[in-house]
Amino acid sequence: MPAISIQPTYPVFTGLDGLPLDAGYLWFGVANLDPQTNPTTIYWDEAMTIVAPQPVRTLAGYPSRSGTPARIFIATDYSVRVQDSKGVTVYNASSQLLATTDFVNSAISTATQALYPVGSIYINAGVTTNPATLLGFGTWEAFGAGRVLVGLNGSDTLFDALEETGGSKDAVVVSHNHTATSTSTVADPGHVHAVGLGSSFAGNVYVQPTVNALGVTLNTEAATTGITVTTSTTNTATGASGTNANLQPYITVAMWKRTA
Repeated sequence: MPAISIQPTYPVFTGLDGLPLDAGYLWFGVANLDPQTNPTTIYWDEAMTIVAPQPVRTLAGYPSRSGTPARIFIATDYSVRVQDSKGVTVYNASSQLLATTDFVNSAISTATQALYPVGSIYINAGVTTNPATLLGFGTWEAFGAGRVLVGLNGSDTLFDALEETGGSKDAVVVSHNHTATSTSTVADPGHVHAVGLGSSFAGNVYVQPTVNALGVTLNTEAATTGITVTTSTTNTATGASGTNANLQPYITVAMWKRTA
């Protein structure tokens, strides 16, 4: 529970000695004019139905109404003169700003609007209520749904203008290359060549005749083994899906932009 400031029930006026002014005189007049020669109407009640005669006398520093401390009400800005019991002026104020409830509320609204000019962003982590309802002014629209804010950077074309958008929630694989190395080993299971006498044989490769130790002319023919070698290379996929994998740590709030 917030603390409550205790305020005096009645205003207190002091003399030149700093003590509560007793039997003094209070004059209230038109702002920026002499209050004694240009009095304005003052009242004993907030509804401003009971006129208070001037000058108002003081009792132990308080404005006095028939010997009882009282409050004074007025409808507009005013000037004031305070005199002691001998008529000596304690102080004059040519203009006093009237702090009525409406004035205070207006001042608060003006100050708050100055904090949130058109184009400002309002952030709330507690409720999603439109700021027009919460603050009592302005036209607001929901802003930046599902996005984070980033500061303006005039030297970066991605961030050099207000309300530029970009980025992706999904991770992007940067273009790159993979190198695959394949090694194959083939063992010859063994084979033979046919030998025939005479000239070349149909369907065989003719080999230059040679003379063996017996003086017989031989022709050798080549034959294929029938072996086929097949090599395959496979790159195995690894890692996780990139969907929604590019998000920074975040916390959600309601954001609104003032448009008017």
